Amino acid sequence: MIMEDNDDYFSSFDESWILALNDDEDDGVSGETLSASDTDKSDIDFSDFEENVDGDIVSDSNTDEAIDPMKAAMRSKMWTYNPRDDIEFEKGMLFTNVDAFRSALKDYVIQKGFVLVRRKNERTRCTAKCGIEGCQWRIHASLVGDTTTFMIKSYHAKHTCVMSKKNIEATSDWIAKKLVSVLKDYPEMTSKGIVAEMLKFGVNPIKMQVYRARKKAFEEIESSHGASYAKLPKYAELVRNHSPGSICKIHYDLPNLIMKEPRFLRIFISFKAQKDGFQAGCRPFIGFDGCHLKGPFGGVLLTAVALDGNNSLFPLAFAVAESENKDT
Repeated sequence: MIMEDNDDYFSSFDESWILALNDDEDDGVSGETLSASDTDKSDIDFSDFEENVDGDIVSDSNTDEAIDPMKAAMRSKMWTYNPRDDIEFEKGMLFTNVDAFRSALKDYVIQKGFVLVRRKNERTRCTAKCGIEGCQWRIHASLVGDTTTFMIKSYHAKHTCVMSKKNIEATSDWIAKKLVSVLKDYPEMTSKGIVAEMLKFGVNPIKMQVYRARKKAFEEIESSHGASYAKLPKYAELVRNHSPGSICKIHYDLPNLIMKEPRFLRIFISFKAQKDGFQAGCRPFIGFDGCHLKGPFGGVLLTAVALDGNNSLFPLAFAVAESENKDT
């Protein structure tokens, strides 16, 4: 990630800037307590995690650090994700934004094995403590000035409770994030392999968690069927623009004007090269066939084929429809 430069912000050695870093250090623990389920929504977006794992700062020039030592100090304290190392927090540690801090905090809680209670979980500040009554562990982080950078303002690292490796922070969303890079290389990984991969983090997921996490990880890698159907109009326009003479028609269901988006029914495609090939070298015989689609939305794939000079099948057109009947 590239942190925005603000010359007015970094070029001054005014001590008021240093005081501003800790203006909310002793923020207290007042306010309504947020449970883990209330805050788990911040982990749904997989793209946030991908963008936040890199904490590098790019300087404007090679002499920036010599001109402004404060930039060099901030660079040395910027947290970077390393899956091979255990996470350790310290006061003054910096994060690229609030999502990077939340991801690191979740990984830390799962790594150490204790219940986390979030006192504040806002875009500008986060305060959390150990959920065991009487335990002194507590962390507070908030924005640095008017930037998006997050800093740990106060941190009490000592636990006075008995920690357990089983906690509610290891959700299917968190497991899916860890599986994305693994399933890209090993898409045929079985459930036992996923469990073995999670045991590296000290997590032993149940069967339903493994199923949901695997599904979410593949949706992140390959996108979903619904998203693919939504791209069909763009595909049809590309076919018409780049293959003149081709036919690509989409039929939608528009029962009333209240619906915000039309519902896909069927699509028909016949490329110009298929028509030219049939007229130039195929026998005057056309056959029709169809097969059922096993995706979540069902439907059938209909095809029209001919025979070429070698008695091989030559496709003429294909369509995806809701069923095989006279209308389709």
